[in-house]
Amino acid sequence: MQIGEAAKMRFGSELIFALCEGNNTEIIILNKPMDIQPEQEMCEDIMAAIAVFSARLYGRRSRRNIKAMQA
Repeated sequence: MQIGEAAKMRFGSELIFALCEGNNTEIIILNKPMDIQPEQEMCEDIMAAIAVFSARLYGRRSRRNIKAMQA
């Protein structure tokens, strides 16, 4: 199993690690920055979550506007 920057595991990673260990699967974490502060890491995670939900919101609004124009 390979985990890159785009697929970071933050919450529940202990469960994934335990499941993989039980199935004799090795986890290799690529591009793990060693000098990042925990506060900065949390900030980046929050910003990524905000970006995802913003994109969903704007996509929903865009589809609604397109449907309104077609009607």
